[in-house]
Amino acid sequence: MRRNLLVCPECKSALKKEGKTLLCTKCSFKAKLQSGYVDLINKGYYWGEIPPSEMDSVIRKSKKVGWKRAVGELIEKYPKMEEYLLNHTRLDWLFHCLPLAGNSACLDIGSGWGNLSFDLAKYYKNVYSLEEVRERVEFQALRKRQDRLKNLHIIRGDFLELPFDDSSFDLVVVSGVLEWVGIGNYDENPASLQREFLKEVYRILKPGGCLYVGIENRFGLHYLLGAKDHSGLPYTGFLPRYLADLAVRFIRKTGGKYKLDIRMLEEWRSYRTYTYTLKGYRNLFSSSGFAHIEPYWTLFYSNPKFSGPIDGENFKFFLKYISSYTRGAKGTAGRIITTLGKVLPNKILFLILKYFTPSYLFFCYKDGKGKLFQDRFLRDGPRFTSFLRMSGSGGLTSKINYFLLKNGKVVSLIKFPRFKEGIRNFLEEESLIQKFGNVSLLKRKRYEGQTVFFEKPSEGEPLRADSPKENRLAVEWLINFQERTKKEESLYGIVAGDTSRLKELLLFLNLTPNQKEKIKEALDKLLGQVAKMNLPLVSSHGDFCAINILKDKEDKLYVLDWEDYSRIGSPLTDFIFYFLHGLVSIQGFEKFSSSLRGDYPKALDEACSLFLNYYNLDKKIIFWATPYTALLYLQRFFDGSGKHFGHRDYYLKILRKWASP
Repeated sequence: MRRNLLVCPECKSALKKEGKTLLCTKCSFKAKLQSGYVDLINKGYYWGEIPPSEMDSVIRKSKKVGWKRAVGELIEKYPKMEEYLLNHTRLDWLFHCLPLAGNSACLDIGSGWGNLSFDLAKYYKNVYSLEEVRERVEFQALRKRQDRLKNLHIIRGDFLELPFDDSSFDLVVVSGVLEWVGIGNYDENPASLQREFLKEVYRILKPGGCLYVGIENRFGLHYLLGAKDHSGLPYTGFLPRYLADLAVRFIRKTGGKYKLDIRMLEEWRSYRTYTYTLKGYRNLFSSSGFAHIEPYWTLFYSNPKFSGPIDGENFKFFLKYISSYTRGAKGTAGRIITTLGKVLPNKILFLILKYFTPSYLFFCYKDGKGKLFQDRFLRDGPRFTSFLRMSGSGGLTSKINYFLLKNGKVVSLIKFPRFKEGIRNFLEEESLIQKFGNVSLLKRKRYEGQTVFFEKPSEGEPLRADSPKENRLAVEWLINFQERTKKEESLYGIVAGDTSRLKELLLFLNLTPNQKEKIKEALDKLLGQVAKMNLPLVSSHGDFCAINILKDKEDKLYVLDWEDYSRIGSPLTDFIFYFLHGLVSIQGFEKFSSSLRGDYPKALDEACSLFLNYYNLDKKIIFWATPYTALLYLQRFFDGSGKHFGHRDYYLKILRKWASP
């Protein structure tokens, strides 16, 4: 029988149910049992990524057409909400602290729309979702009912008065919350409030339990370069507190209008959103009772696709991995860091990482940590000196990768599915890697029902999208792969079927009528050209780009990430995708249209000629096949499987740029 963890938030005594009310057995506190959640708050309060009226609209639509469709319509208006609401990568910090056993109860504080809570319910027997905003809680309750989820318990309550018994949870999640605790009480110092909050978390953790905190670094490089702090103003994060306080008092004004970067309706009377350095966080956690603290670096705690221990070795590997991927496509901070990463020694990179990483992942254990899933499989792998965790896509069936490093080289790749829904895809992908990917399987093990593969890839480094030689090697590999998978079926029939479906998809995309008409003409043009070509039908890797390829010193390639493999497809699809990805990585979208018409960057010119000459194609085919390829990738996000996530706006931007004059 499940223990009742909920207690009176004021005196911590037991609550007694009487009809649709919970009454404290010692004081006069009363709580309401609402439809799908417990309401411990009598006051109104709003905080959110969208205005209250829009939030109410999402709830009404969720009741009528289901939460998935309602969220889909919201994302069409607010594309950046897709990552927050649908990206399963948001959970991937969990694998740094997931226990081998003892995962009975978890609490997600400040759960928002509930995406983390719903994912945690796949790993914990009981998950408690604590959120203060009524509209968010009501959305969670609707989703819980529609998803038929029984082990999620939703509570509307105050973070500063945690309504739970002592020693209740194996894990407490505080993701993007600690920095906002200071706005809970304007009469008390924010740092004191944060310490009181952490002491309360310590109280409700079981012995050996873990507090996870995802949060920004006060001196994160993006803040130093002018990014807005939580106050809605730039530079307040690393200013002395009294100067930040003056800035908020006299500069930060909402003017009575709701702004997405401010998220609340009320004016602030002082600077309340305290963040810290690595040393500052350690002091804050240790003074709150936590003795064992493990920090990890990440770029975005809200989407921790990459993370690792704070050392120069894994950070240098990471910078090499994304260097050409970020060039031209990312901002100033990304270009500065990746450029420095090529020349600076590990010791210097360690200092940069320690002091200027954008975000931290903290794992704070009560009375020491127990046996963890991560510690177990890392111990069973080859000897290593550092590691980098890299998530696959944000889809439901994707995977987690650990690169084990020794002296900066990959000595092993450890991988496992994120959720049980991905096991079948994971096993199928592994068979493809063994067949096509130039990798050997060291061993396969199971830990408490979780299947883990230990692979031995080529001891290589990430492929550079700005290298003419390495782009040529990639296209040579692609041509060889297509030769090995050539089919007898007609390519025309496949492209004709795709064209029909893609024209239907156009109806639902946020494009102008003129853009849609141009794209339809391009689809017909391509189909007409395919009818005249002698192109074979081949298999498709599905995500063939520089960031998914490693190269060893003998120029052998190890191709990663086969989760989007398709047995049948056009030879053009993988090549065009590789070309587009390289084009944006090298020079951004500034010269996109002219490049598509033949003005290729030098890094891609030789590789393009190699592919076009091999299949006896004209350069113009790249221009006409671009909308077809972009739409094929967009179609993945509308297939209803939940497998794919992200970059929807990226492909829409490609289509808009292509269709521009």
